Amino acid sequence: MSKEDYGRKGKEAFYWVVFAEAAEFFLRFGSSIILARILFPDDFGLMGLASIAIQFSRRLTQFGLTSVLVQIKDIKDDHYHTVFWTNMLTMSFVSAVVFFGAPHYAEFFGKPVLIPILWVIAIDFVLQAFSAVPTAILRRNLRFKELAFSHTISKIATIVVAIGLAVMGYGVWALVWGEVAGSLASRSSAIRYALRFSDWKPKFRYKKWAL
Repeated sequence: MSKEDYGRKGKEAFYWVVFAEAAEFFLRFGSSIILARILFPDDFGLMGLASIAIQFSRRLTQFGLTSVLVQIKDIKDDHYHTVFWTNMLTMSFVSAVVFFGAPHYAEFFGKPVLIPILWVIAIDFVLQAFSAVPTAILRRNLRFKELAFSHTISKIATIVVAIGLAVMGYGVWALVWGEVAGSLASRSSAIRYALRFSDWKPKFRYKKWAL
């Protein structure tokens, strides 16, 4: 790819990132107003406590392996396979930590309802493991348009499910299932888009030199 092509791709990437960020801002702003009129403050408080635990746990998984896939010049399938299974093991472990740690976290705050909430949200760690390599493939191929669409689709799914369930009286679970729906939409769309630009599929192969 020539310098001109990289320059053009860079401009396209900038525009699509701006589009995704702007779309997220307006979608979040509008949905926040609507949900605030339907749900109770306690619902948002419970979701906030759950989010703190999830975000802290997510930091334990940030090893930058998927970024390496984007930067490697001479990449091989073994790189993809090794990162995929490393992510799968790591995410499964963290998901298990959240699952078994949920009762203690809930007891600390005196909120038993946090237990099932954390159990459900922890599913996203495994979903992330499935989509990490496909997302890296999109970034490596400079497919920022597809990444922007995936991000926006995720936000729309989150909002539609959250508002729909909130209207039906699901309370905090409207927010929980909204997050799950958004995660599913984001991960599945990233996988679908990546299949257009790569024929890679996970195989049970693990090479230490690929890390």
